[in-house]
Amino acid sequence: MQGVPRSVRDLLRNYPVLKASIKAYHLQRQALLEQTRTSPIVVVHKDKAPSNPTARKAEHLEELEERYRYALAACRAIDLALDGMDRETRKIVKLRYFEGMRVNEIARKLHYGRQTIERRLRRGEGIVYVMALNFPEVAQTLQDGTCDPLNECQDGEQTAVRWRNLGGISDGRE
Repeated sequence: MQGVPRSVRDLLRNYPVLKASIKAYHLQRQALLEQTRTSPIVVVHKDKAPSNPTARKAEHLEELEERYRYALAACRAIDLALDGMDRETRKIVKLRYFEGMRVNEIARKLHYGRQTIERRLRRGEGIVYVMALNFPEVAQTLQDGTCDPLNECQDGEQTAVRWRNLGGISDGRE
């Protein structure tokens, strides 16, 4: 049986960063809207298009909102998947992906064999994958093998860095 795409594991690793980006979105949006209200349109020359800082801010706001919709859908999919897991599988998934523990560490901590932990992780990843496919914003990136719709990356750490760089979001690993 084929396992879930790597992008599912990347998505799980990035869950804390995605949660932080949702919280930061409202502050960033408000700041952009405030800046837009006070930005004038400046005409440089009659034959050239106006220099429009407001348009650039609107484009940035649109990108920010696309990332917000993705983060919201991804977090919702993961939250629903976690709710659908049995208690032990949920605990193992959280230890592995949210706390960064290795399989052997989890096995020792919970007094299970390595194979049991791996089996439960596969089960949890499968539940996340199936749930995420119900969210169009997330499903396409999972099927493409990407974990971020705007920065097509395969590496969870790169995505976390890119998300942190979007508006100064921090996950505490600076």
